[in-house]
Amino acid sequence: MCVATTCNTMDELERIKTTKMKEMMKRASKSQDSSHERVPVELGDTDFDPIIQSKRLVVVDCWAAWCYPCRMIAPIVEELAAEYSSAATFAKLNVDENPSTATKYGIQSIPTILIIKNGANGLFFRLGASHGMNKNEDCEDRTCSHWRA
Repeated sequence: MCVATTCNTMDELERIKTTKMKEMMKRASKSQDSSHERVPVELGDTDFDPIIQSKRLVVVDCWAAWCYPCRMIAPIVEELAAEYSSAATFAKLNVDENPSTATKYGIQSIPTILIIKNGANGLFFRLGASHGMNKNEDCEDRTCSHWRA
């Protein structure tokens, strides 16, 4: 009878150990992921250039509060940020509140997505309503092709 109790105790200890190890592994992976922004960062005229200079690849959603199509693509940008945060920094720029940056990058219609690689003097690509972005898949395909390269 004593042997059965010992076996049950050992089984219980093994189960607790396994559960705790899984929890620790989950926490460790979350802390590694936290170094990457998993949601788009709000940028403005004053911090736009320093952010893009400090990051290898930045994807910027240029939008305005009154813009319905901007609100339609916002969840897509958020999904991309969650999925590709290790490859790129995702940001949002309100063009009404930050006209200098919008003018500097030639944003004439919204929504527009800027893809900036290697800072302000590096490669930059603009895609949006007036630049041929028509579908969600098109947005992801075109955007993803830039950080794979």
